[in-house]
Amino acid sequence: MKPAPPVTKIRDMKKNPFNFILDQLGALFTYQTPKPFNNELDPRYLKFHTNRTLMKLAQTKSHLSKKKLIDKIILINGDNH
Repeated sequence: MKPAPPVTKIRDMKKNPFNFILDQLGALFTYQTPKPFNNELDPRYLKFHTNRTLMKLAQTKSHLSKKKLIDKIILINGDNH
């Protein structure tokens, strides 16, 4: 059994405007999962690593804050995200 093709919002609004308005209102209160990380060097992904791992990626032995280590990794590898 094939799934039904997606219906555009305009068709939904013409079909039943009250349900369309309720759906749009309800969309404000629903949780939408964030997009997955595109690569390993994404700052959102790097913040979950330990400082020791970040120090290896930043090619430093200095004890820096996590934010500074992430900035240094991005500077070394380029901003690819």
